[in-house]
Amino acid sequence: MSRAARYVAESADGLEVLDATIQALRDGKPKAEIVGALQSRGVETQTAYEMVEYAQAYQSEFMRQAGKKDILWGFLLAAVGAGITYGTYVSAAAGESFWVLWGLILWGGFRLIRGFYRCVRYAVDGASRSRWGMAAVLCAAVVSVGGVALCESATGPIGWTAPSDSYITFEDESSWLSESQSLLTVRGTVRNTHPQYSIRSVYVEIQALSDTGAVLRTETVSVVPSTLDPGELGTYNTVLSLPLECTEAGTALVWEWVP
Repeated sequence: MSRAARYVAESADGLEVLDATIQALRDGKPKAEIVGALQSRGVETQTAYEMVEYAQAYQSEFMRQAGKKDILWGFLLAAVGAGITYGTYVSAAAGESFWVLWGLILWGGFRLIRGFYRCVRYAVDGASRSRWGMAAVLCAAVVSVGGVALCESATGPIGWTAPSDSYITFEDESSWLSESQSLLTVRGTVRNTHPQYSIRSVYVEIQALSDTGAVLRTETVSVVPSTLDPGELGTYNTVLSLPLECTEAGTALVWEWVP
């Protein structure tokens, strides 16, 4: 055990002296000034010099441990934020909104950066500093790739353009079941003729219109299957009860391309 460690453990004011030394180092005071202040408190010269070194090592170890905690919590917070964001996106239907947890992602990213900085800044030696630096670069690369993947899943691959709608053939055979036009048989077929890309979230939207063109009601009918691979055919068939004021019904096909 060094003289400084023994002084901290055995002296009544040992912890107070250590705290004062650490605070002086944080304030940027020169080593000679700190040693002089310790000597004025009755600390022997050799012990005072060792106390400064002991305080530096103590502070470095404290900051390294704090940095490791920052990295752990930063990774968890960013991962949870990104995971929930991605999960709500992929579960949202076409036109629906989804959650983007910027708070968790940004706070987690900040703690990651602070953690790696502390581990690199207070590394024990050059080899450790290099290892932490490489870990920081690797983490940044992983986060960058994850960001691009999330961007691609939300908007399609970079540079990707959705195919022309002409690849989708829509044959609607809907007809009225009664003279009062209150019952409408909605049926038809949808085919994806594109040779490469699929479509998903496919459904038919029906608008019940009055004689003035006002929309009385909007209904949706699912196409089965709701995801059509290249060359696949989907169908829909149901009966809708529409308002008596309805004089006309309009149908429209809704879908989205799968990048």
